[in-house]
Amino acid sequence: MFYSRTIPISIVPSLNFPTGEIPLQNLNKEQASFLWYQLLIKVLKRIPSTSVSHNDLLTKCRLEHSNNNIKLGEIQEFEDTYNSDNVIAWYTRDAFLYRLINKALKEKDIIVMYKFRFVLIDLHDRLVQLHGAYINSLKSHESTISELVVFHGQGLTLTELQNLKGNIKGRISMNSFLVASTSREIALLSAGNGSGRQVVESVFFEIHCPIMNYFTKPFAHIQQYSYSKTKDEILFSIGTVFHLAFVETLTDQLWHVKLILCNNENDVNLNGPVDNLKSYIENAPEISILTDLLLSMNEIDKVKHFNYMILKDLPFDHCDRIHVQKNIGKICLFEGNYSAALKHFKQALQISRKLRPQDFSSISSIMNNIGYVYKELCNYSQSIKYHRKALQIQKNILINNDFELATTYSNLGVVHMCLSNYQLALNYHGKPNKFESIVL
Repeated sequence: MFYSRTIPISIVPSLNFPTGEIPLQNLNKEQASFLWYQLLIKVLKRIPSTSVSHNDLLTKCRLEHSNNNIKLGEIQEFEDTYNSDNVIAWYTRDAFLYRLINKALKEKDIIVMYKFRFVLIDLHDRLVQLHGAYINSLKSHESTISELVVFHGQGLTLTELQNLKGNIKGRISMNSFLVASTSREIALLSAGNGSGRQVVESVFFEIHCPIMNYFTKPFAHIQQYSYSKTKDEILFSIGTVFHLAFVETLTDQLWHVKLILCNNENDVNLNGPVDNLKSYIENAPEISILTDLLLSMNEIDKVKHFNYMILKDLPFDHCDRIHVQKNIGKICLFEGNYSAALKHFKQALQISRKLRPQDFSSISSIMNNIGYVYKELCNYSQSIKYHRKALQIQKNILINNDFELATTYSNLGVVHMCLSNYQLALNYHGKPNKFESIVL
C-alpha cells in the first residue's frame, strides 16, 4: 500500500554532456530534458499571465470530472479562493490541482503548464520568499546545524529505478516540486511495503542538504503554510538537482536511495551542461531555448501548440512576438513546411524592424533564416539576396560577430553549390576557416 501523497517524479541524468561549445540539436533526449526543467520557471515567468488561459483549463477540468461532485467542488473552491498566499496549501492538499500539476510535469505537458503557469510561478516565488529566512534560521540554530537531513518515500516504476541505479555518483533532477518530511517514519510509510511490486518498487529517499550560503534552487520549511498544519515538511522547487550517492536494498521489498543536494554555483558537473551552451543561452531568449529543447526531444505538436498559445496571449507591441514568430518558423522548417516557415520568418522580420529597429543581430539572423528557406524552395536569387543583406549588416554594423559571419558565409557557399557555381562556393566556404575555433 502506498501513501496518498506519492509524487510522480521524472528522473533524468545530468552527467555525460559533451564537452566544449555544442549546438543544442546535438543534445540527446535526456540531456535536453534536464535543461528543459532547469529553464522552465524562468521561461514561464516571461509570459504575461491572463485570466483566459486558466479559465479555459478550469473548464477542461470540469469536463473531465463532470461525474465527480467532490472534484467539481474542489475546482469551484479553487476558482473562488486561490491566491498566491495560499499556493502552498493548495499544492499540498490531496486534490485535483496537485494531481494535475504533477501529471503535466511528468509528461512535459506544456499546454497544461502554460495555462496553469501562475500556480507554478507562485509556488516557486513563495519558496524564494521563504528560503532565505529558513536558511538563516538553520544557521542560527543553537546546535549549529551543518546539514539538514530529510526523507521522502514513494513508488517508482522498474524503469525509473533502473535509471537511478545507472546514475550512481551522477547528478539527477527530480522534475517536480518535491515534498520531503523531517520524519523518517512518515517517509517509510509513504514508500510502502512492497505490496505493489509488480507495478512499482517501494523507494525510501534519504536527502542530505549541506547548509551553505548559495543554493541553485529554493527550498523551505512549509508546515505553517501547508494544507495540513501537522506535517513537518520541506518543499523543494522544480528542477532541484541532487548528487546520487547510492542505491541499495533496505529490506527485501524496500529500496534505499541517498541523495545530496547540489548547492554550489561553481559545481562543474551541475553547471557544465549550461556552460557548454553558454554562447547560445546568453544570446537567445528563454522562449526560444525552450522551443529548441522541445524540438530536440521531437515534441513537435506540444511545442507548436505552446508557441501559438503564447502568440495569442502576447500584446501586439510585445517584443517577444519576434521570438515566437521565429520559433514557429523553425517548427515549420522542422516539419518541411517551407511556405509557412517563410511566412512566419517574414512576420518576425517585420515586427523586429518596427519594435526593435536597432537590434541588428536579430534582424540579420532572421534574414539568414529567410535566405535558408528560399534555398529550400529553390529560389536561389532570393536566397542570395537575403544572405547578402545579413552579411552587409554583420560586416558593417555588428562587431565581435565571427560566429554570425561564418554562418552567413557558409549559407552563401551552399546556395552557390546548388547553382553549380563551384568556385564561388569554394570561396565562401573558405571564408569561415579563420573562425573555425569558434564554430567547431
